[in-house]
Amino acid sequence: ISSTASLTSDNVYVNITFEESVFDTTSGSGELEVSDVVLSLSGGTATLSTTTPITITKLANPNEYRIQISLNGVANGDEILTIRPAVNSVYDALGNPASTSQSSNTISLFDLTPPTIISTSVSSTNANISVTFSEPIYNTTGGSGAIQASDFTLSNSGGAAFVPPTPSSISVSGNIYTLGLSISGTPNGNEIITVVPSSSTAIYDASDNAASTSQSSNTIILNEKVLPIISASS
Repeated sequence: ISSTASLTSDNVYVNITFEESVFDTTSGSGELEVSDVVLSLSGGTATLSTTTPITITKLANPNEYRIQISLNGVANGDEILTIRPAVNSVYDALGNPASTSQSSNTISLFDLTPPTIISTSVSSTNANISVTFSEPIYNTTGGSGAIQASDFTLSNSGGAAFVPPTPSSISVSGNIYTLGLSISGTPNGNEIITVVPSSSTAIYDASDNAASTSQSSNTIILNEKVLPIISASS
């Protein structure tokens, strides 16, 4: 294998090129079949559904083949795909078998995992909510654009206090985004606040994956701040 390249953006197809014409018999005939190639995957979160390609297709360019792979889960970009000839399965025109030990036969998968909220907490004073994301986020594609308070939407249910839908401020420390709260009324401890991206195009990771407006680990309950009062005396 002289090169492994041209991985499609959906991590489904990858092209490999041999340094000479190859066949699946020793007599210099027979097109390569899926059983002639072995796949392996290391790192990341995705796994291979099968260690053989789903399809293998000879392309117009000399000695180039397109391999279709199948994954379980969504790749996060840390996966390294390795492609090897199976033992005594790939031959040149003179019947020399391709070695199972190759170089130029690996490629990294694309990150297709969107950023997600992994935890949410509220300060003791109810002044702000801290939202932790799985990775750094931006408000434009291309890994740029500082996150703004308007990139988040707050909603509340229950209790006696009200929180406006747009945070009053934002500060950033690593993957932790602290959102200011402008609370109307006095929380009685029954207020459930939910924080989500303001739209499906508001928040991105460095690989341009958009954060979903449907999240988990994104709710908090405000701390009760009702002062004790004397309700009766006799």
